[in-house]
Amino acid sequence: MTMARLDGAAQVVRPEATLRRAIDGVAAALQPAAPIETRIVAARDMDEYLDLWRGLRQRAVESNVFLSPDVLLPALRRLGDGDEKIVLALRADGEAGRRLVGLMPIGLARGRFGPLPAPAILWRHPYAMIGAPLVDRENAGEVLAALLARADAAGLPGALMMPYLRHDGPIFAALQEISFYSGRPLVVSEDFERAMIATETDSERYIGTTIGSGRRRHLARYRRRLEEKGRLTFHCHEASSEVVPAFEEFLSLEAKGWKGERGTAIACEPASQMFFTETVARLAARHSARIYALRLDGKPLAMMIVITSGREAHAWKMAFDEGFAHYSPGVMMMVEAMRHMIDDGRIARVDSLCDPGHAMVESLWCERQRFVHVIIGVGRGRARFEAVALLEALRARARRAVADLKRLRKAH
Repeated sequence: MTMARLDGAAQVVRPEATLRRAIDGVAAALQPAAPIETRIVAARDMDEYLDLWRGLRQRAVESNVFLSPDVLLPALRRLGDGDEKIVLALRADGEAGRRLVGLMPIGLARGRFGPLPAPAILWRHPYAMIGAPLVDRENAGEVLAALLARADAAGLPGALMMPYLRHDGPIFAALQEISFYSGRPLVVSEDFERAMIATETDSERYIGTTIGSGRRRHLARYRRRLEEKGRLTFHCHEASSEVVPAFEEFLSLEAKGWKGERGTAIACEPASQMFFTETVARLAARHSARIYALRLDGKPLAMMIVITSGREAHAWKMAFDEGFAHYSPGVMMMVEAMRHMIDDGRIARVDSLCDPGHAMVESLWCERQRFVHVIIGVGRGRARFEAVALLEALRARARRAVADLKRLRKAH
C-alpha cells in the first residue's frame, strides 16, 4: 500500500501504521477541537496580529512567501487601492490564549472585465505569482471552510477568484472537498505549468543533463571572451548589508534595458520601487532574500533577486546588460545561480515564478509545477458565479490565442 506525498515521492505504509492512524483519527474525532472564530480586518490593523501571523507562516500547510508580513504589508500599502480586507481565522490555544490558523486577503479585481462589475479575488499584486491562502496544517480543510464562510457573511458578489494554486497542493485538494460536501460551485478557469527545480542530484550532474554539450561549449567560449575583457566574477549576496546595495544596482541595470524603454522596469513606477525597496530590505534582515550577480570588473552584467520561504526559493526578478547580450550573460548567471541553489542544503525546491513559455528558463530547468486558477462560489448569486466563470473562460481563450499567434510569427 502506498500513499502519495506532496513532493511527488511515495512512501510505504505498513498495515499496523494504517491501523494506528485510524485509531488516532477516531480519538481525535471524539475530542472536538476548539471552535474557530473568524473576523475581517483592515490592512492597517494587522500590526496587532504580527506575532500570531509569523507563527502561522511556520505552520502553514502550503507555503506562500507573498503572504508573509514582510511582503504583504508593504504590498498593501504601496500597491493596494485601500479597500482590501484580510479574513482571519483564530482558535483558542489553552494557556497561549489564541492561535491564528488562517489568513486570506480579499479585494476586488477592478477593470478585469471592463465596465462590468468587478469580481472578488484572493488579493495579490502583479509581482506575486503564488495565490494560496495561509492555512494551518492542522485541520486545514475545516479552517479553509471557515474562511469561506466568513466571506459568505461579508456579502462577496457570488464568486471568489483564487489564482495560482498548486494543482497537487493541499489547498486545491481541500477546496475540491469543500465543494463536493458543501455544494459550493467550483471551476478551474486555467491550468498550466511553469518551470521549477526539485532535484536530489548534485548541480554538475543536473546541469550536464539539462544543458547540451554544444551549448556548454558556447557558454565556455563566451566566458573566455569576457575574461579577455576584464575580471569576471559571480557572487551571491546574502548578508543584509550586501543585499540592499546590490538591489540598488539591480534597479539601475533593469532600467537600462528593454523594460526601462517600455516603462515596465521597477524604477519606472514609484509605488513599485518603494514596495520592492522595503520588501527586499525586510526579507534581507530575516535572511530570506539573496541577489546573484555576474560582474565584469565590478560592473553588473546580469543579476537575479531570489526570495526564500522555509526550504523553498523563488526566482523573483532578473535583469541583464543588453550591451553584452551577444555573450549570453543572463544564461551564464543563471547557470551559476543554479549551481549555488542546487548545492545549497537549505533549499529543496526552486520556483521560477515564470509564465509558461519562458524560453531561457524552461531550457535550463527540467521540472514543471502545475498550477490552476480557481473560481469558487461565495455569498449569494449562482448567476453571478456562472457569469464570472464564463468571462474568465473567454479571457483565458483570448490570451491563448494571442500566445499562439506570437509563436506562429516567431516560427515564420
